[in-house]
Amino acid sequence: MTQMTKDDKNTAVVNTEEFTADGIKVQVETKHECQVVMEVELGNTHYAQARKVAIKQVQKKVSMPGFRKGKVPQNIIEKNYDPSIKNATQQELADIGFKEAQKLAKLPIFHNNQQIVFNALSVTPEASKLQFKFERDPVIPTIDYSKIKVDLEPAQEIGDKEVDETLKQIQLFFATWDKVDDRPVQEGDYLLLDIDDLEGEKPERVFNRAKFEVNKDSMAVWLHELLIGMKLGETKEGVSSADDKASDEEKENFKPKKVSVTVAEIQQPTLPEIDDELAKKMGVESADKMRENLKGLRQKQADKEANATNRSRFVDALFETHDFEVPHSTMRSEVAHRMDMVKRRAGAEWSKKSAEEQEEAHEKVENEAKVAIKLFFLCRQVSGENKLKLDAARINPQPGSTLEMMFADQNQVNFDQLTDEQKSMEMTRHMLEQAQDFMLEQFAKGQK
Repeated sequence: MTQMTKDDKNTAVVNTEEFTADGIKVQVETKHECQVVMEVELGNTHYAQARKVAIKQVQKKVSMPGFRKGKVPQNIIEKNYDPSIKNATQQELADIGFKEAQKLAKLPIFHNNQQIVFNALSVTPEASKLQFKFERDPVIPTIDYSKIKVDLEPAQEIGDKEVDETLKQIQLFFATWDKVDDRPVQEGDYLLLDIDDLEGEKPERVFNRAKFEVNKDSMAVWLHELLIGMKLGETKEGVSSADDKASDEEKENFKPKKVSVTVAEIQQPTLPEIDDELAKKMGVESADKMRENLKGLRQKQADKEANATNRSRFVDALFETHDFEVPHSTMRSEVAHRMDMVKRRAGAEWSKKSAEEQEEAHEKVENEAKVAIKLFFLCRQVSGENKLKLDAARINPQPGSTLEMMFADQNQVNFDQLTDEQKSMEMTRHMLEQAQDFMLEQFAKGQK
């Protein structure tokens, strides 16, 4: 049920529309963040209708000596309860005016449980002027794909190198591990490391017996240089630094940290052969079939990663040419939720940030929240207009082997074990992705 309260605040007008019919005139002012001020002018027939209903409402509540409750004659009610009748008339007039105005203007309310602010500007038997304030659904523009300019990223082509890398991970999973204690760390070792952050007043444990492969191609350069030659149980201090391979954005955002690194254990694996026996452990009949399936799964993963990147690029480009306002209440709620998560993740570090840093974080959250909200409304509209239906296999796929399980989204695999809230979030995520994939397909068709 909608609730009506009195208020007289205002904000800048973005758009004004007028509608007229017999005995009613409606002016709709749409303001920023989907806020609406709707003024409704009604004639004497609406007032008479409202007053008639109001008298009956008051009559039902009145008890007087000589009359049963609700049976007091109308003329006595009108003579003795005029203030109550006026108040009830005004409320009934508000209900009548709002319903009639909605029929005429066909203005979609954002949600039925919101509070509608009501103000009676003037009420007389001859003419009444009422004002209503509420939030409406966003006005979402029709997508013109020809206006969108974006370069999409092709998926990585998976070859033998990538397949061999994944086979190595499978071998490591089934490997036997030997501890090394008679020599220092060298290339190819696997280490269990304790790493402490030394930036604070007291050392803070960042990693506890975390496994690292000593590999100059995959390990941070500063850490690789620090570890080579260290002995079992030895501790060294170092300063983290961004790699040359890092992107400009990563380098800009990277903050060096002084840390201590302790070699808790040095290990060397004995890898199983890549043969039919290993393949059967992964649920595949042969080594050749495992390699074939693995290439397909890696390619599917690469396609998925490229698609995620392209969705993000497409959405950024889309909103550059198809921007629209989002409801104030939703924006406020989403920003508050996201800021709460930011502060929780930061913990005690949040209070150490300067006012400028906190403001930058808040601004970033606001921008991210606005994009997320716009994307939700847009995807909901695209899904509805094009009758997109979620595929059960997309939401809850069933891996056919241990090999396929390696690449499965655990939220999808365990969908039936999720809470109702988690299931709802998963279904919303898939709805958003499906709608974005549909838009990408339409965009790609226009590029041919």
